[in-house]
Amino acid sequence: MKMAIGGLCVLLFALTTRGHGLTSAPSCETLSSLALPNTSITLAQVVPAGSFALPGTGGATPHFSQVPTFCRVAATLTPSSDSDIKIEVWLPIADWNGKFEAVGNGGWAGTITHDGKLLIYHGWNDGGSGGAISPLNTIKYYESVLAKMGSSQQDLLRLFMVPGMAHCGGGPGPNQVNWMGALERWRESGIAPDRLIASRVGDNHENRTRPICSHPAVAN
Repeated sequence: MKMAIGGLCVLLFALTTRGHGLTSAPSCETLSSLALPNTSITLAQVVPAGSFALPGTGGATPHFSQVPTFCRVAATLTPSSDSDIKIEVWLPIADWNGKFEAVGNGGWAGTITHDGKLLIYHGWNDGGSGGAISPLNTIKYYESVLAKMGSSQQDLLRLFMVPGMAHCGGGPGPNQVNWMGALERWRESGIAPDRLIASRVGDNHENRTRPICSHPAVAN
């Protein structure tokens, strides 16, 4: 399932963990009393299949119509006195495949946990937030991580800049990439993503593809 951390969508983090849903663990509602350092659990409730509604919208959101029943946990993290970090964790009630995916600003707001893989992507045509989300800022962030933590971080961190992709997708160029497949091969089989294929789909047909390479390499 997913953990949403808000902010940008350029980061996708996958980490294989152990577990098989909540069937062998405490019930969803009892997670509200879970005691964790610097953490306040603000919500722990079961959301029936297809009924999730974005806060403030009032009704079920069509985008989530196929989501099965899950346990929605919200929390506020306060690792420092001036922190106010909001997160959500969505836990499968049953039939969990043992995998965990987080979507949000990820490494922009903290450190990269060991034994995980972090894949960053950003479209060169991104004009999100009125152009405030510059692709160059993502490159600077990536390079700052390597400068601070060493080039060996490429064992867990890769950046892909996508020509023709707008903010998180769309745009005039090939903008669909199997990011999750790349992460699974990297995390589970040790095959680092050096080169991926981006596709452009229209009318349910793939009409254009192009290779994209892990920064700073450029496809020829």
